[in-house]
Order: sequence, then C-alpha cells, then structure tokens
Amino acid sequence: MGMDYKFCGSATYPRFNDELKGIVELFGGKIITNRKPKEQCSMVEYFMEEPLKYEMPEGTPASVIKWVNHPYAEDFTVEETKEIYNFLHIKWRKVEAISGQIAEELRCCVLEEEPWEIC
Repeated sequence: MGMDYKFCGSATYPRFNDELKGIVELFGGKIITNRKPKEQCSMVEYFMEEPLKYEMPEGTPASVIKWVNHPYAEDFTVEETKEIYNFLHIKWRKVEAISGQIAEELRCCVLEEEPWEIC
C-alpha cells in the first residue's frame, strides 16, 4: 500500500508520514493530534487513521501550513507549491536528508511549473 508522486515514484503511507513529520519538526512544528504508536495498532488501522495534524510557528506561510496538514489535497496551486519549496529551501540540505523524495518532488514541481499533487 502506498502513494504516488507525480515525478518521483512512490512511497508507503507510513514512510511519507514519518518524513513529513520530520520536516515539520525541523521547522519547529508540533503535533496537535495523537494516534496510537505503530506497534499498538494493526496495519489496516494505521492506514485508515486520520493523518497527523500540525501546528507551525508564527510566520509560517499559509501554503506550508496547508501542505503539512493536508498533503493529499488536490487543490494546491503552482504558486503555493513554489512558496512551499522556497520556505523549505531555507534548510534544504536538512530537508533532503529527511526525505530526498519529498525534496525532489517539490523541486520537479517547481521546475515543471506543476502544483504539488500526490495520491
């Protein structure tokens, strides 16, 4: 079970969620919803859970807050995608270390002038 990027292959939902959480924490974000630890729930329950929700520090662009809380949304614009990329670019090497796949997908979206869209 997994999700697909436009340009950079696919990833399992748990891996993507863990990588996104790492990026959120890199920028000072905090989890505002909790779920059972992975080892306490079945894989079916894990995939069916609501995604984690995050609170980001003051000054974080609205597009970034939208992205971290609704990464599977289908209504991102090219402009929002560029804003997300530019925000993450402040700590790009660390973002790449957390998730080369997310970083490369954002980079490709910006270069191709495509909005962020994963499924």
